Amino acid sequence: MSSQIFKRFNNDPKEVCKREGEDENNWVKRINPNALRLHPNSLAYFRGPATEDWLRRWRVNINRAFSREKQSLESRPELDLDLSDGEEDQLQEGFDDLLAEQSFTRTSKVSPPCSRPMSHTSRKSNAPLVRRSSTPAASSKAVHQNVSTPLFSPVGHPHSSPEQSNLDPNSDDDRQISSFIDSLKPKLREFSSGGNERLNAKIAKKDRQILRLEGDNVALEATNRKLRDQFQKASKDSEDLKIKVQEKRAVLQTMKQERNEAQAEVAQLKRQIDDTSAENRKLRAEIRRREKMDARKVEALQAYTSQLFQGKASGSTTSSNGTSPVKRRKLE
Repeated sequence: MSSQIFKRFNNDPKEVCKREGEDENNWVKRINPNALRLHPNSLAYFRGPATEDWLRRWRVNINRAFSREKQSLESRPELDLDLSDGEEDQLQEGFDDLLAEQSFTRTSKVSPPCSRPMSHTSRKSNAPLVRRSSTPAASSKAVHQNVSTPLFSPVGHPHSSPEQSNLDPNSDDDRQISSFIDSLKPKLREFSSGGNERLNAKIAKKDRQILRLEGDNVALEATNRKLRDQFQKASKDSEDLKIKVQEKRAVLQTMKQERNEAQAEVAQLKRQIDDTSAENRKLRAEIRRREKMDARKVEALQAYTSQLFQGKASGSTTSSNGTSPVKRRKLE
């Protein structure tokens, strides 16, 4: 159940209630029908308390329930020791051995149990010496109160049982009971003193553990504060880097746009160069064609001129011979 509580309340309670459609009391009743009803103040978690505040209120309610249960139990002087199973069994075996050693050898003189009702002292002597704590939250004050009252006090002691004063010294049964109780007292004092020593040692050990845990808690809180500061600094640096990245991204987009425009201009210039090159090739071909035509015209002109000069030369020769140039041209 505790894991489910931590899993639920580590998240935002408002979001959890909105998502699951179930408030705190109904949720606790569903996962644990036999659980105690939560205090109304615990419903304040909807206003956003931390998980530690909710757990603190939960511990207070549990401690109150344990206190009421403890007050309802029968109050009697007992040792409320936090003993292990081995130590508890050892004490119980020692008590059984003591009863075996002090068994009544003259049982013929003692009336049977049915003839004489068992007194309150006998019922107490047969009860277990050590009772394990029913609640893990038993306070050290209650433990010291239980230890301070001896199990068997001598006659006349303020804590002595009233039934011991009712014993008749003239009765053999009462004398045997008194001797048996007197023989039990040293062993019980030994058990009580040993239990007190062990209890005090365990209390001191628990106190040392509490001090060590408090020191560890202080160190963890300091480390937590340091890590929180580092996280805040890292978050701030991350926000600054995000802003710079956005600025660089805008500059990069501008540069990409300028590059695309330059590439478009270059492509246009290439097309113009290609068009100009094609036009130049056409002009060169036209120039070569005209050069060829001019060369042919020059050759024809030269041939005509040469023929003309040849005709003039032959006319001069015929005129000298008495023939006209026109007639000579016709003959030719």
